[in-house]
Amino acid sequence: CTPDEHRWLVRLILKELGLGVPDNHILKAFHPDAAAMYAACGDLRRVVAELWDPEREWAGRKAPRVHLGAPFQPMLAGRRDDLDIAVGAMDPNQVLVEEKLDGERVQVHWDPERGRVWCYSRAGTDSTALFGEALAAALTTRELPSVILDGEMMAVDGMTGRHLNYDLVRVASRTNKTSMQLVFYAFDLV
Repeated sequence: CTPDEHRWLVRLILKELGLGVPDNHILKAFHPDAAAMYAACGDLRRVVAELWDPEREWAGRKAPRVHLGAPFQPMLAGRRDDLDIAVGAMDPNQVLVEEKLDGERVQVHWDPERGRVWCYSRAGTDSTALFGEALAAALTTRELPSVILDGEMMAVDGMTGRHLNYDLVRVASRTNKTSMQLVFYAFDLV
């Protein structure tokens, strides 16, 4: 890469493009499969290393693979502007409504053979330092195979069990107070 190309890659990684152009447009300009691969693996270094040749097709394009220890783009809920349209699109016999948890979205990758846990935010940022110790302690008490869990990390009042404000999730990750505890609600098993 030229120095200018390096500069743009760094700005892309840091999400500081300042162009008013979404990152995926830049990735697609680099390679037709780059945005999809980045969404699947969350590793820009790997995307650049594998797709440096614009003629080369990404092997996982038809069936992206998820790898233990590598973040991926989670499925997110869709939004509707009109409640009537949203309700009309639902089959009342097949709809389940759940409470919205206001915590921090976390992917937990667990490798029991190494006793290793990786935690990633929705954006693919490594959050192992915040939540890894607590999750590793909880996961080692269970006989689980290698697994990836997608869920919500919540701060909970240790006395009442009530969910606390979103802002307290990171505070709870750094404190040993029994008045605040972390609770992980897993909603997807990958």
